[in-house]
This record gives sequence, structure tokens and C-alpha cells, in this order.
Amino acid sequence: MALKQIKRPGCGNLSRLVPPKNTEQIQMKTIPNAWHRSWAVVAVLSLSVAGLATQSWAGDDDDEREVRGIISVNLAQSTVNVAGLTLSVTGDTEIEVNDDDTDLAGLSAYVVENPNSVAEAEFVVTGSGNVAAEIEIEDDEDDDDRDELKGVLTVDLVNSTVSVGGVPLSVTGATSIEVAGEDGATLADLDTYVSTNPGSFGEAHFHLEGEVRVADKIETKGSRDDDGDDDDEDENELYGLLSVDLSQRTVTIGSVLLAVTPGTEIERGNIQMSLEQLAQYLQANPGTHGKGEYRVLGKEFVAREIEVYGTGLPVGEVEVVGTVTAVNAGARTLDFSPANGQPVTLSVPVSAELELNGAELSLADLAIAIPVGVAPAARVHYDPTNLAIRELDVTIPVTVALARVTDVNARSGVLTVVTNNQGRSRTEKVTVLAGATIIKRGKVVRLKDLRQRDRVRINLFRSRNRKLSPELSVTR
Repeated sequence: MALKQIKRPGCGNLSRLVPPKNTEQIQMKTIPNAWHRSWAVVAVLSLSVAGLATQSWAGDDDDEREVRGIISVNLAQSTVNVAGLTLSVTGDTEIEVNDDDTDLAGLSAYVVENPNSVAEAEFVVTGSGNVAAEIEIEDDEDDDDRDELKGVLTVDLVNSTVSVGGVPLSVTGATSIEVAGEDGATLADLDTYVSTNPGSFGEAHFHLEGEVRVADKIETKGSRDDDGDDDDEDENELYGLLSVDLSQRTVTIGSVLLAVTPGTEIERGNIQMSLEQLAQYLQANPGTHGKGEYRVLGKEFVAREIEVYGTGLPVGEVEVVGTVTAVNAGARTLDFSPANGQPVTLSVPVSAELELNGAELSLADLAIAIPVGVAPAARVHYDPTNLAIRELDVTIPVTVALARVTDVNARSGVLTVVTNNQGRSRTEKVTVLAGATIIKRGKVVRLKDLRQRDRVRINLFRSRNRKLSPELSVTR
């Protein structure tokens, strides 16, 4: 899945609770995990004070992220899954389907009626997970036959064509043209705008009539700086149905042919793909759409990046939920017991992606982190032909503690904190996993960025007489 960082001040409707300075009582409860049948232990705070102070999660330093892909909805958990990423939906989440505001139930009903809908979601990474700020679906009735282009505009009045990112489109009387936010513009109006604003950036939807690309809608977007792509002045974007020609080393998006070079990046979610792997994926998942970023070199369109929209597994791969019963770091194997099926020993290549409660770590660290006698729940992606793991997500039940930082040793990964439980202070040392998620002011930071007197919310579990943390966030 592919993510990008964007700045958006004003996400003030996402808030967090700031604990008061007097006594907190910690009450332990268990809740079901969203993706497997094990139970995670969390701390529910009961604050014995009159009133709670609130602080905006957003600010000038706040980062919001964006993801695009096929969406599914879980009403029971109040979550959505976009391109494999689970996002929590709150009362403040803005949801829009085809320009109409709706709620999670309305979104769910739409997705049921329109499976494989593609959505864009903006979200914030918080200490308790990914929280959706906005979710948007725009599915036109003729999406299967209509493609989208973004790029620099040029106009040819004589031939009634407009080129967007170097791709010529025929303009007819049915073409809708919007210039500087004004609907109902003519091709002459667009020509005047482009002539007085050279390098104007635009967006177009089009469809094929035989071999002719006919524009349905053309819209000016100001300069490329206005569109946020000032780092790639000669780069254009294209959206549409994907196909591959291995013999010619090309990818067609919609009806536009892009040359693929050794420098072209192809990815689906966080999975890097070769052109051959993309061809296999499309064969197994027909109808897959995607986005291409390309440059015009002479008469050729050269792909810089191709992003595949879809959540299908790579060809030949399976996903299984179960438990990890043993880890052998020396032999690079682990024993896995599926929820339904026979136990199996899987190999762990060096390239495998391993996570423990969301923290990336090595196989050796995983072997040490799993408590003795515990068979943690896990989800694994592996190739059944060679039993090699590509991705492993392990979850261990945790407790949540509020604490104050007194010392940070980034070199050893040890955080010294003071906890307060029912008026009793206690100094504890916590080993923060190397790949732990650490959030401060809404941004992912490193352990060295924590300071003495920072108040933190820490997810903890005990293993081999150590307290380990895969995730923590600074509350103030």
C-alpha cells in the first residue's frame, strides 16, 4: 500500500484527554482484538477529578496521512479498511460519497451495493491507532470506461483538442470545461486562460470512442505549485484500468501507454513489485485500477511510479491466522499453529517483514520478546510452495500505563519512568523495542526525541523479567 505525508492544519476535531496531575486509578479490563480471537488487556482510566481538560490533537506540527485503495467497512468495530490499513471512525470523521455527506452506516450500505469501491482517506496516527479524519468515495457511473489525467495544459483551437500532460483529448459540445472555478467555460475561454497563464496545471476525465480519447470534463487547477507538486515540475498523473505488455516493457493505464524503465517504481500498498510480478497480479486480479506518475520525453511517456489499487495477495500467497508456538532464530524458522489446520514450520527469510504489536523487529528480537510459555496470536502471509514467510504480525496482550519520563537512554533503548497507582509512585525501567511506534505531538518520533518530565502513555508487556513496550505516546 502506498502512503504520503501531507500537512493540514485545522484538524482540531480530533482530541485527546490530558490526565490531571492528581491521583489516577487504573482499572484493568479485557477487550476482543479486531482481527483475531485472542484478548488484549488494556487499562481504562478512572480519573477522580471534577472535569477533564482537552487539548487539540492537531497543530502546526501535526502530520496527517493519506491512503487510497479498495475500502471495506466494519460497523460493529466502527472501522474501515482502506488498501489493507484499518482506520477507526469517530463522530468527528467526515464521510462523503459522490459529493454527498453520510455516516458510517450509509458508507457501509454503499460499499455493500458497490463492492471494490475505491476510497481516499486522510487519517492521524495517535497513541491508540489510526483515526480517520476524512473518507471520500467518488464513483462515477461510467468509471469502468472513463479515465483521469493530471498535467500541464495546452490547447489547439483549430483541431478542438486539449493536451493534458502531453496526452491529446478531443473536445466536443458535450465536454464540460471549468476555468478558474467557473463552470460553463468554452474551449476559447480555456485557450485564453492557458495563454495568459503558461504552464497551467489541469485535470481531465475522458473516455474512448474507437481509438479517440474524448474529454468528458476538463478543469484548471492553477499552477503546479497550487496542486502541491512543486517538486516534480515535469511530472504528470494518470488514473485508470491497468494492463501490462511484458514483451514491450510497457504498462497501459486506461488507454495511455507508459514505458517502464529500470528506474520505474511499482508498488501495491507497501509491496514493491517488478513488472513481471505486476503482470501476474493483474492476471489473478482482473479489473485492477491504478495511478501512474510519468514524464514526457519527446513523444514517449515514461513511467516514474506506478501505484496499484487493490488488496489482493501476491500470486500464490496465502494468509493464515493462528498462534506462534516456537521461534528458532538460529535456523530462521518458527512453528505456527493455524486456527483451522495442522501446525507447520515456516522459514523466515531475511527480507520478511516482522511486527510485534505494530513494532517492526528482527527475528532474533522477536524470539527474545515473546514471553516464555506464551503462544501469541499472529497473522502470517506465506508462500505454500516453499513455506517462506513474507509478512508476520504478532500480537501480545498489553497493559497500558500513564507515567512521567525521568531518563532516556536512546543507545540502550531503555526509558526510565515514574508511574503513579493509587497514590503510590514507582520508578520502572522499560525497554522500548527498536521498531516501536512513538508519537509526540501527532508525529512519529524517535526515542531520543523524548524529554525528561514528558508524560507518556505506554503499552507494556513482561518478558524474561523485563518490561517491553511496542508503542507509546506523549500525552503532554
